[in-house]
Amino acid sequence: MKFRRNRAQVHFNKHKSLRNIILKSRQLGFTTDECIDALDDVLFTPGADALLIAHKKEEAYKIFSKKIHYAWKNLNPELKHHLRWVVDTNRTNALKFDFPGGEESSISVSTSGRSGTYSRIHISEFAKLCKSYPQTADEVISGTIPAAPPTARVDIESTAEGEEDEFYNMFWEAWERGEPKFPTQYKAHFYNWTWDDDELDSITPEQINEFLSSKDYTKYHIGLKGSFKNYQNKHGLSDREITYWYTKWISLNHKFSKLFNQYPTTPEEAFAYSGVKLFEREAVDKQKQYEKEGTKVGHWTYFADYQPGHVYAGAADVSHGKGRDSSTIVIMDFTPHRPRVVAVYENNEIDATVFAYEIKNGGERYGNCLMAPENNDRGYATCVELSKIYANIFVRKIEGKTEEQETKELGWKTTGSTKPQMMLDLKTAYNDELLEVADKRINREARTYDENDVDRVKFDKEQTRHWDLLTALAICWQMRKYIVYESDGGFSHNKKKDLS
Repeated sequence: MKFRRNRAQVHFNKHKSLRNIILKSRQLGFTTDECIDALDDVLFTPGADALLIAHKKEEAYKIFSKKIHYAWKNLNPELKHHLRWVVDTNRTNALKFDFPGGEESSISVSTSGRSGTYSRIHISEFAKLCKSYPQTADEVISGTIPAAPPTARVDIESTAEGEEDEFYNMFWEAWERGEPKFPTQYKAHFYNWTWDDDELDSITPEQINEFLSSKDYTKYHIGLKGSFKNYQNKHGLSDREITYWYTKWISLNHKFSKLFNQYPTTPEEAFAYSGVKLFEREAVDKQKQYEKEGTKVGHWTYFADYQPGHVYAGAADVSHGKGRDSSTIVIMDFTPHRPRVVAVYENNEIDATVFAYEIKNGGERYGNCLMAPENNDRGYATCVELSKIYANIFVRKIEGKTEEQETKELGWKTTGSTKPQMMLDLKTAYNDELLEVADKRINREARTYDENDVDRVKFDKEQTRHWDLLTALAICWQMRKYIVYESDGGFSHNKKKDLS
């Protein structure tokens, strides 16, 4: 029987790029499609080498046995007669083919690709690999893929496994950028459960009528934060589709967290299913009306130009090491009735001392405004360097028993008392729509920020997400307590108020 692509597979192959990252619902068959397509490549292309990576050995064996080897065994006998099948005797997960002139091609399935140059790489359920075997996942990203030539086809596909892995970061970076501008950049694709035509066709008219007339259809569900009917209207789902989604909810023991993870309707649902979030999703979603692309200059994104007479302030979160978390800056205009984010900086490769010059550049661009770099850990070096080149730095006053004993500390100190306060203040600002956040990256971080992270102050090298932009915004929002409006339209450092 000839392999026929389903609707999702057809759509992907029509819109794919050289490198792709796919967020998907369950059982849409992207691995099967890749196996057949890659096998087709190596059968007819001398020198083609395809590698498929699975998250564990059992899955690798299953993919090879039930998809690749099965397809080869059932290939047209007349075609196979013209090919000499050579099996790698050291492994049971590879096929090699000889071509006239001594050239070979191969296709293999493994849990990693430590060596070799491949013309095609497919990584199946990458989020599971990141979660269960983070070192192997890092090896794939830092070793296997970079070893592939720029012309190599690379596809990464997975259902989501939470918000703290490389798959999450890579998908959102590609999704928010849009079409790739360079050959090695990924194009993001999202295929939700509505693409599964075979499953949807299994829903009968009787089941649809039964569900639509039931209490569950209109009942308020805590996990759904509304009814199935509300959800149907919100996402424009047909009666058949919402009934199918309801049956999956039943099969998952009425667990909405599992439903959103396994059968997401939106990319946000796919990831934000775990933990208890600090920021209410509905409040963060309201910020979509203010989101903009902005003007990108280097690592800066500008959403609004400087307006003379307006009051600005900025804050910076200093990274703890190159290539790990990011050094970030957020600058806000506090003059409008609803303060708004006007500029954002993000860079995970900059030195802490050099970062001071970016803070200076941002402050000068917006009228030499008050800038508050965090002084924890490496931030101290940033604050010291900034004090040499920029005058308007946030200073925390530490009161002594006498005025002579009073000391001052450069920068913002994040402690076990200030962090909960600043994050809860920012939560209130989101909930009451007191600010406008134009940067979609900040809002994405707000959607995934866990309540447990409020009490985490020290840097955790095992944690893959640090909410760096959100932290900078939270500090910046605190600056509204430290600036006062002058009669000439300017502002000064507010000496009267001090959170310490």
